[in-house]
Amino acid sequence: MQGIVDVLADTKRAVEFAREFPGIDKVEDNLTVSTDGAIDDGDVYMEVTQELGGDPGVDEEKIHFTVNKGVVTLLGETDSPDERMAAAKAAAKARGVRNVNNQISLK
Repeated sequence: MQGIVDVLADTKRAVEFAREFPGIDKVEDNLTVSTDGAIDDGDVYMEVTQELGGDPGVDEEKIHFTVNKGVVTLLGETDSPDERMAAAKAAAKARGVRNVNNQISLK
């Protein structure tokens, strides 16, 4: 697959969708995340903060993150695998996120 998407979550959805077609054995993801304007790490940080804060499955007191060149590294500890996954999905929705490195540990 080749093309441009607005957020990382769109890439994941497109790849999952393509894999569901009968006869598809392999999907090569060459999609690019791009926005309509320049977005720096400060902008990405703000967007991720909003996405995590807006997700009822994520406790912002336990989950923290850093941003470096569009790569979001999730940090913290939870006893819920669902919360760990919800945080990664929420971060992937933010504009400018190129990848999510989920380092949230499970208790």
